[in-house]
Amino acid sequence: MKKSYKYLMIISALLVVLASCSYTKEISEKFFPNGDFNTQVVKGDSAMEIGNFGKAIAAYEEAAKLKPNDWDLKLKQAKAYELDGKLAQAFNIYQVIIDSANGVDSSEKVIAIAKTNQAKLGFGKEPAAPDAKPASTITLDSKAAVAETIAEAKRPLEIPANAYKPADVAAAPTPAPAPKAPVAVAQEKAVAPEVAKPANNPEDAAILAAVEGWRSAWIDQNLDAYVDHYAQDFKGEAKTRKAWLAQRKSKISHGKSIKLELSNFNVKNVAKDTFDVEFTQNYQSASYNDKGNKTLRLKREKNRWVIVQESFKH
Repeated sequence: MKKSYKYLMIISALLVVLASCSYTKEISEKFFPNGDFNTQVVKGDSAMEIGNFGKAIAAYEEAAKLKPNDWDLKLKQAKAYELDGKLAQAFNIYQVIIDSANGVDSSEKVIAIAKTNQAKLGFGKEPAAPDAKPASTITLDSKAAVAETIAEAKRPLEIPANAYKPADVAAAPTPAPAPKAPVAVAQEKAVAPEVAKPANNPEDAAILAAVEGWRSAWIDQNLDAYVDHYAQDFKGEAKTRKAWLAQRKSKISHGKSIKLELSNFNVKNVAKDTFDVEFTQNYQSASYNDKGNKTLRLKREKNRWVIVQESFKH
């Protein structure tokens, strides 16, 4: 009898505990209705701060299950996908906001932000018509292209020894045959009409070779070699070097069938041992195309040229 009573007391205690838990949950839901939602959003925001965009995406996805029509959250989701290199997903979420956010509070502001961020992704709606490239364009499609162009510019003029005779000069001067090398030099000048120094200057050659190495590392998806072309303290537009590295690693490693064409070079000497290289960048991959004007500022550090600033405009 005593043993049965003991078991009955244990069962009663368990029932009291369970009832207390249910009551606590009801109280929590009553006074903190968005507790779980806010927790996931805070997790996502914290992950964004340290550059862990994959973790941020996961947290924002959990929050979206609780509030699927929270448009501020949608903006955060899209930005996380964008920084994680998943540009197609980011584009689609921005489009959902643009199509669906009408009629909600502060919808104009939300839609404006979504349109601005979506436009920055640079997705082309229609492919450009195939036009013949002008003679002033140099397309770096191979690692040897820069070296070949520079070599041609450095080649001495081949003027025949008998091009001018004293008798001819006295009577009626006859112009010498057009030399071969100036053709290559003229093309190089057409590519960069505002180059501060001659095209065959050794510094220009080294700078263009550094840019070609940067391009090749990107195409080869060699992150270590790619990062090595930047200064040690470079962080781009990210808050920290670590965040920038995470962003670039995600974008470069996720790209498939990457093609990167650079053309219309212009090299400018802006300070001692510091040059700006302006060019047209045409990026193509299996899922994303982008074209615009890029400027790389390179500085000589320890006898090598490294990128200290980078900007891109569509």
